[in-house]
Amino acid sequence: MPIGDEKYDLLRFLANTKTDVEEIIVSRQKKQKNVKWYVNARVEMVRDIDDGQQEKAHPHFRSKSYISLQNESNDHNLNEAFQTINRVMEEFINKGSNWILNKVICLEVHTLPYSPIAGSNYMELPHKIKATGGIINIRNDDQKCFLWSVLAALHPMEYNPYRKSHYTAYENELNMNDIEYPVSLTKMEKFEKQNNISINVFGFENEEVFPLYLTKLENVDREIDLLYLSQNGETHYCWIKILDRFLGSMTKFHTKRFYCRRCLHGFIRQDLLNEHRLY
Repeated sequence: MPIGDEKYDLLRFLANTKTDVEEIIVSRQKKQKNVKWYVNARVEMVRDIDDGQQEKAHPHFRSKSYISLQNESNDHNLNEAFQTINRVMEEFINKGSNWILNKVICLEVHTLPYSPIAGSNYMELPHKIKATGGIINIRNDDQKCFLWSVLAALHPMEYNPYRKSHYTAYENELNMNDIEYPVSLTKMEKFEKQNNISINVFGFENEEVFPLYLTKLENVDREIDLLYLSQNGETHYCWIKILDRFLGSMTKFHTKRFYCRRCLHGFIRQDLLNEHRLY
C-alpha cells in the first residue's frame, strides 16, 4: 500500500516498492525454484463530468510476464516492468478521456511455478513464424534439436539448411558434458561456459515473442539466437538466423530496425540501439 505522497505518484511508489517486490519473488523462488511472475498496479482515476460532478474509475495496469530461474537477479526485469506499467497508464490518460490519477491503491505481485523447458522433437512452425523466412527449423528425429540448431548457426548451409545430415559431422565439436537431452533452460549457462558461445532463447505465445533466457557472457566467440516452441505438449528449438529480420516481421514496422534483445524494442539506427544498451 502507498504511504504519504506515494499515493499520488505511481512511478515514485513503484520505485519505493522495488525491494519489497524483489523479496516476494525471491521468497517464492526458494519454495518453487523457478517462477513466472508479473506485477499489477491498481489505481483510482477521476474526471469532471456535467454539473461539476466527478466520475471515478478503478483501472489496473500490469506488466508482461517474466520468468525467473533460481538464483537469477530480477533487477532488470523489475525496472522494465515498472516502466511498462507507468507507460501504459500514461497512454490511458493521453487517449483524450480526461482521466487523471487520483491515487494509487496497491501493487500486486502474481507468481506461478515454472518448469524449465527442454526442447525435443521436430515440429512445424506456426504460419506467422514460417512466413518470416528468418527461422532455420532442423528436421530432427531425436531430442537434439538444441544441438542441431546451434550447429546450424555455426555451420550455415546455403541449400536445404533444415536437413540434419548437414550437421552430424560436427556433432562432437561441442562440449555437452553433463548436459542431458532434451536441453533445458537451466543448462544454458553451463553450455555457454563450456563452449564460449553465448545463447539467447526467445519464446512465442499468443502471437507475441518474448525472451526466455538472455546471455550474461561478454567477449565470446559467437552469439546465437534460438526460438523455443511449445505445442500440444511437444517442445522444439530452432535457429533464428537474422534476429532483426525475424522480430521486424513480428511487428507492424516495415523499415529496417535494430532490436534490443532484452526489451525487444526496435531502433531505426544502430547508434541509437548502442546508446540504449549503454543506458
